[in-house]
Amino acid sequence: MPQRAILEAQLSLGDNLQRASRRWKQLMIRGLKRYGYGDLRPSFAPVLLPLCQEDGLPIGELGRRTGLSKQAMTEMVRLMERRQLVRTCRDECDNRVVRVHLAPRGKAFPLVAGEVLAEVDRQLRSSLEEAELEAARRVLQVLTSLGD
Repeated sequence: MPQRAILEAQLSLGDNLQRASRRWKQLMIRGLKRYGYGDLRPSFAPVLLPLCQEDGLPIGELGRRTGLSKQAMTEMVRLMERRQLVRTCRDECDNRVVRVHLAPRGKAFPLVAGEVLAEVDRQLRSSLEEAELEAARRVLQVLTSLGD
């Protein structure tokens, strides 16, 4: 295979991955909007998920779990508070510590996200066999771990 064809095939894979990622986000945003979560940014999900597992995390611990600096996490939490997804309060034992709790709207997020993900999954399953889906998952897992 000539060098140009190899390069085009490699670029095509990257282009298809970018398009798939954009489409995935579009489907999620559209689905979330139908459930009244149209103001939810994709960047909120990595913050909401740890809180769904363990509510009331200190903001510093939440930043550690999401890989965000304390400054970035503070700004993210402010944005989420404005959208009534979380609320903050000072720790009862250490007033320096700010804890982040899910607000009622944030507590409903896993159910809503689960519904939207199930809708996307049904669309995928209507177009692909189970073996094809499993192969695609495996390829994506390998790609995300390259260079580790």
